[in-house]
This record gives sequence, structure tokens and C-alpha cells, in this order.
Amino acid sequence: MLANISTSRHRAVEQGGVWPRDTETKTDAANYPGNLFNYSSERVYLTQAQNTENRDQLHAFQSYRLLGRGLTAYHVLDFKHQYNNYSDGAIPYDASGKLLFYPGVGLGAADTTYRTRTVTLDRVDYKQVENTFGLLGHTNALGNTAVEYRVYGRLRNASLVAFSDKPYIIQPTTPSGIPTAATTLQQVQNRTYNEGFVGGTAAFNYRTVYAVEVAGELKFPKLSLLTDKPLTAIRNSEYWLRGTVRTGPLSGEVLLASYSPTLTQREFSGNHYKWKNVDGNGDYEFKNTSTQQFTGRLRQALPGFADHLFEASVSLVNLVNYVYYDTTGVPRQLSTTKQLLIGSARHRVRFGRFGFDNQGTYTKGAGNEGAGLRIPALVTESRVYYQSYIFGKAMFTQVGLEFYYQSRFKGYNYSPSTQQFYLQDDFTIRNYGVASAFFAADIKTVSVFLKVPYLNQGIDGHAGYFASPFYPAYPRRLQFGLNWKFFN
Repeated sequence: MLANISTSRHRAVEQGGVWPRDTETKTDAANYPGNLFNYSSERVYLTQAQNTENRDQLHAFQSYRLLGRGLTAYHVLDFKHQYNNYSDGAIPYDASGKLLFYPGVGLGAADTTYRTRTVTLDRVDYKQVENTFGLLGHTNALGNTAVEYRVYGRLRNASLVAFSDKPYIIQPTTPSGIPTAATTLQQVQNRTYNEGFVGGTAAFNYRTVYAVEVAGELKFPKLSLLTDKPLTAIRNSEYWLRGTVRTGPLSGEVLLASYSPTLTQREFSGNHYKWKNVDGNGDYEFKNTSTQQFTGRLRQALPGFADHLFEASVSLVNLVNYVYYDTTGVPRQLSTTKQLLIGSARHRVRFGRFGFDNQGTYTKGAGNEGAGLRIPALVTESRVYYQSYIFGKAMFTQVGLEFYYQSRFKGYNYSPSTQQFYLQDDFTIRNYGVASAFFAADIKTVSVFLKVPYLNQGIDGHAGYFASPFYPAYPRRLQFGLNWKFFN
């Protein structure tokens, strides 16, 4: 038996991005937006907004060996709880009463919010319990061929409840934007989900030369839909199927999948956004997104040095009925097929105690052209390091440099009230590189690291770079981390 519990409490202050001043956009227009890197001195849109998220998870696994390694029964219990609270105690308006940051939608010309014009308080509570029952086994009964298998069934029971504030007289707030007086909330969404899945994996390995693996999963359609509209149920079935073949350094993979929109894409009701892409029975109105991905890989160890490896892959991806968030932050579905060509390569080599690791990915079909999906065409990451044992091999250390680069693209806007990224066509994030220095050390079960990201800040003539439109990334700083496992 094996069990673990994880819990987290996270609070993020939302600033909404930089709100440019006239002196930055007009007086100094030649340097705009590169003149928006004054960090704490910059003006921001949101001053009393924050997202609070709590997560709790219980995972328990138990297995029973029935016939040696050839037949083992197992059960997995997963409980998940996720709670999110978004609040803004000072919704920003300009002198004419127009919203400065949130979308201008709602009840009328004088009111551009759905419930209150002064304070936003949206809450979502999601709970999920999954029980998985299965059989697995491993055998070498076929001589030089090893066979592994796993079959399972999974039941998922989940609930989602959302609340939002009713119109009420504004109460005093704390600096973080939480009203000091009791708020009146109304339930705006209440859904339950009971879903069943079956799946499995089968793998065949002949010595170390050939390997074949097939895996998949199918979600059961609703019984009512299967009875009343069997063709619709089959057409909207959800599944994924993956097949992999490897021989020596070469391998090929086929991935087929059909999946429904996310819970947020189906339905959302808050003070600034509201949509309902489900019918009266709770069934989603968007079509399933289907994916066909074909990948070829090469993984070859090279002679001459220790740890000398070259890897490369090429993937062709077709996305049909892809669901995304449009330029207003509302989910939409593409009516055309999105096709991506993805190529990646990685070279890793070590000369004694010196190591070099370089990798890059090129993506065609998801840049600034078209709608739905935006990815930088080129992303690379390089790493050079020196590693050794010190203090009689009591401590393993590694010191080095990293460099990250990505090409220019029209990055996604961010909506803090829905916690979703959405398309925009007015802001281009320039190509940039980030150099970092790091030091890491392992002492038995304790790992420590020091890192100075963005060493090259200001060297290339730019004072910073944008992680998302009007969201400057962190400047040069010192990071410290500690990971202590309390077991041997």
C-alpha cells in the first residue's frame, strides 16, 4: 500500500499589467513599449485584486499479487479539491465611467459589469473522487520477449459550484481587496459529473532491439444519449489511443484523441464574464476537439565521450474543432483544421567534468498567422556546466550557465478574473534571450540551489522583456531553493 496527501495555499496579487502613461506612449513614443520596464515605478491597472487558490489531494494505492508477477490486482483512490476566489475591491474606471481593464459587457450603457460596478467577488469550488480498479502483469514466458499489460476501469464523481456577489452597497475593504463586512453571494452554477472510463496498455519488448506499445482509454457516453441518439453518442465519444514502435535508435508514434471542452470553456458566470455553452441537460454545445499526431524520433548515443547523446523528432499534428479564447476572452471553436509541423533536436555531451546540453524546437503553423493558437516559431535552451564531488564525495555540486531564447510572436493576453490566456492582435512580444547563472548541490537527501536569472539585462540595449502583453517579466534577481526529503 502507498498513500500520500498534498495541500497548497496560494495567493497571487493581480496587477493587470502595466497601464502606460501619456509620457510613455506619446512623449516617448519612439521607445514604446520598450520604455515600460520601470517595474515598481510603473502604473498598473489593478490595485486591490487578488486570486486565492487552495488545493488538497489524497492519493492511495493498493495492490494484491494473485499469480506472481503475471497477475496483480490494484485499486487507486484519488480525491481532489480545488477552491478559487477572485476579488477586486477597486474596479478601475476612467473619468467618463468607462472600464479601463475589464471587458465592456453587461447590463447597459451605464453599467459594464454583470452584477456590481465597484467590487468583484467570484468563487468556484470543485471536488472530485476517482476510483480505479485494474489488473496488471509482467512476464518473460516467451523467451526473449517481455510482455507487460494493464487493464482498468475508472469511476469519476465530481461537483462544481460557483458563486458571485449580488449587487450591494460597497463596504470598506482590506488592502488586498476583501470586503471587511459580510458579503452577499448568490450561487450561479451547480453541476455534478458522473463519468466512467475503461483503458489499458500492452507492451512487447524483444531483447533491447524491438519494442511495441499500445495504450488507450475510452469514456462511456451518457446512457440517455446512447439510447435516444446513438449516432450522436458515438460521434461525441471521448477517447485517446497511442501506438509506439521502436527499433534500435528509431521510433514512431501515432496519437489519436477526441476530447470535450474544459469545464470553464463550457460554462462560466462571474462579474466580468458570462457564457453558457451547454444545453438544458448540461451537455456541452461545442463539438469534441479531435487530434491526430504522427511523430518520428531518433535517439542515438554517440561514441567518443561519456554521456554523448543526440535526439531529434518531427511531428505532424492536426487539430479539428479546436476550442480557444478569442480576443474578447470568450471561448470559441475553430471551424477549420489547425495543422502544425513541429521539429525538435537535442545534443548532450560531457567531457570529463564539463557538460554541454543544447536543445531547440521549431513550430510551423501556430505563429502570428490565423486564429486559435499562438506559439513562438523557435524556442532554444542551452546549458554549460561543471560538476564534481567535494568533501570526500559527501557533496555533489554543479555550477554553470543557461541561455533561453524565443522568437517574436503575438503572445496571449491574460484575464485574471477567469485565469485564462486569450488571443490578441495588437502587441508583439519581441524575440529575446535570457542568460542565467546557477549553482546546485546535493548532500544525501538535501538539495540546494542558487540562481541569478537574466544576467544579460540591459546588455542588449533592452531593459527587460514581456512574458505576456504589458506584463514585464522579472528583472535580474537572486533565487534560492531548498528541497529536503525526510527519508533515505
